[in-house]
Amino acid sequence: MSGRRGLSYYLLTLGCPKNEVDSDLLDSRLTGEGWWKAEDPRDASLLIVNTCSFIAPALEESIEEVLELAELKSETGARLAVAGCMVARYGRRRLESLLPEVDLFISFAEYERLDEVLEAVADHPSTARVCRRGGKRTLASTLGRGFVYVKIAEGCARRCSFCAIPAIRGRLRSRAMEEVVDEVRSFVDRGAREVVLVAQDTTQYGMDIYGKPSLPALIEGLAELEGDFRLRIKIGRAHV
Repeated sequence: MSGRRGLSYYLLTLGCPKNEVDSDLLDSRLTGEGWWKAEDPRDASLLIVNTCSFIAPALEESIEEVLELAELKSETGARLAVAGCMVARYGRRRLESLLPEVDLFISFAEYERLDEVLEAVADHPSTARVCRRGGKRTLASTLGRGFVYVKIAEGCARRCSFCAIPAIRGRLRSRAMEEVVDEVRSFVDRGAREVVLVAQDTTQYGMDIYGKPSLPALIEGLAELEGDFRLRIKIGRAHV
């Protein structure tokens, strides 16, 4: 990978709003270090698929999209990376044997050190220098449409036998209220007119760090922010 094309990437996001937030984080870290986002996968030297595997149809779609981009990869010489829920659920070793077309599988934990991870598929280390300074989500793919998703927690504290979320996303890990409020404020200041709070289980927000469900307290804090915006909470597939 060299020149401008050497720092180009195409990111395909599949699945739920939580995945969209994850992709925004990847976008923020990549563009913050000089990569540019290609709208056409043919213009990219790195192809990334942020996958979903919660239910069978979602898994099938993820595999189909990966294989489709693998065909393009063979034409353009790009590298292909797979991230997201499919990697978390099935593991790198198993996926490497099932999808040999993929150059790199990226786990959730590796989002924090993309610079090291991407060196594995770069022709030169300097073209894979990403997020040396860490950083947080500064881009929102939906902001142009007037709304943003804000993730308030990751994982789930419940152990329902019918649900794969704990196996994919892990235990409940809430974000501090101050951090969420700061992120919402930054997006409202940039023009967001609707903020949608998302998590695998929004009703359990705060149990792990505050000792009790703290969604009402978070809403109270957000209601004090200045600006003309609507606040929504996404619970499963429903809005309230």
